[in-house]
Order: sequence, then structure tokens, then C-alpha cells
Amino acid sequence: DKDAPVLQVYVDFMCPYCGDFEEANAAELKTLRDAGDLTVNYHLLSNLDQLSMGTKYSTRAANAAATVANDSPEHFVAFVEGLFAKQPEENTTGLTDEEIAAIAVEAGVSQEVADTFSKGTFSDWVTEGTKQAQREGGGGTPTIKLDGSTPPETVNYFQPGVLGTWLAGEGVGNAPSE
Repeated sequence: DKDAPVLQVYVDFMCPYCGDFEEANAAELKTLRDAGDLTVNYHLLSNLDQLSMGTKYSTRAANAAATVANDSPEHFVAFVEGLFAKQPEENTTGLTDEEIAAIAVEAGVSQEVADTFSKGTFSDWVTEGTKQAQREGGGGTPTIKLDGSTPPETVNYFQPGVLGTWLAGEGVGNAPSE
């Protein structure tokens, strides 16, 4: 829904706190998205490349997600969920390109699209987007903003239900009374 509020979510696929955020909120955000009550825009960052032993996992995973968003958008959410479900630990090499592609195919992305991940088509875009997010105050991950505003620090969005309660308090998901 074009009139739905927009939740900006800044994530790094190696960030354990982003994985915690996804685990706590994925189902509720899906419900709000599916109902047309909320638009969720993911900002794919590469802050933690230095924690993947030289493989640039954050950039590679974000590039793959951007590729899916561009070439197979109907599978983007399932792919993001799959990446977080198989999230590597910090200070490891992360997943290989082949493992990332397998997660994509499992999420419904065609093998043809998954085979393009290693080209790094969106790698420079990820790098520039990461710099831009840092300039805009969204460089830490996860960071969320609802229509440009950051929730108060009292909103512990790592606890299931807390983000949804805050969103409802902000008028998200409430049908207009007639």
C-alpha cells in the first residue's frame, strides 16, 4: 500500500543483533506487510566485512540480497529470512557464494539468478549505501526508523512483540474507524 507507513531497517547479514531482530520481529512484520499496513525497506549494509576473515561476507550477502530484490523481488523476504536462519558467526569466513546461492534457490530464486551473485553486480552499491547510512545516522545495525523517526530507546525491539506494540501505538495496523 503506497499510503502505508515505511519502516526502514538497516541490517548487516553478519550482525548477530540483526539476526536477533529478525528472529524477534519477522512474523509480525510479515503480517503487517501482508495486510498492506506497513512497507518495510531494508538497507543492506557491509559494516562487518572486517569480521569475515577477508571474504567480505557482509558485502557478498548484501550484494546477493540486492540482486534478488532486483531480479526476483517476490523472493526477497524469504531469502533474507534464509540468510538470517543460516547466519554465520562473526570472525568466520561466513557462507560461501555457493551456500548463499543455495539459500536463494531454497527461497524460490531461480538458479540462473543465484548464479549471478558472484559477479558482485551490486557490491559497489552496497559500499556506497553503507557510507550513506553512516552519514544519515543509520550506520549501526540494526537500526530502524518509522517514517524517518527512530523509536525511543525504551522500545526493546529484540523482544518479541515489543516492536509490534510500539508500531500499533504509532497507528500502524489500526484500521480507520468509520
